[in-house]
Amino acid sequence: MLAAAIVGHADAIVTFNLKDFPTDYVRQFGIEALHPDDFVMNQIDLDQVACLSAIKAMRAGWNSPAYTAMQLVEFYSRIGLTQTSDFLRSAIKLI
Repeated sequence: MLAAAIVGHADAIVTFNLKDFPTDYVRQFGIEALHPDDFVMNQIDLDQVACLSAIKAMRAGWNSPAYTAMQLVEFYSRIGLTQTSDFLRSAIKLI
């Protein structure tokens, strides 16, 4: 994955497996390793309206099974997106 990021001139690797991408090591290639929760929260910080709209549209497209807004928040929490789920819980009516 790191080799692909280097060749592809990526700025970041988004992974739950941060232990395999030590900060000091990946930084020497100009790449940052980010936990998915941090990545999503960074995007939300850049443009909350666009992100909430995208999350709402994504949820609306899930039919098999369909998710309520609260089920989506709980799903994100279960997979380790705790900051994201906390934020979305506060914006539940918008997703």
